[in-house]
Amino acid sequence: MKIDYKYFKKAKKLYGSSDIQIGIWKESISIRFGYWRQVDLEKLKNIFPDHLEVTEQLVDDDSDCGPLYEYYINYEMFKNK
Repeated sequence: MKIDYKYFKKAKKLYGSSDIQIGIWKESISIRFGYWRQVDLEKLKNIFPDHLEVTEQLVDDDSDCGPLYEYYINYEMFKNK
């Protein structure tokens, strides 16, 4: 899977900080904003092309830090796996 860097730059602008981590998870690319911060999912979805599915995952609801979120980007073809 290849995704142009310009989309990640737009995600950085949406978040308002360069504190973004990009990783790999199975057939997905994962994005974490700051210390597991939540961003507007609909706005994030609108940044990436339509053939990519963007989902939000609540990783944990930590009693000290609150909810911890991570986002995944998949090609639509991996959606049903």
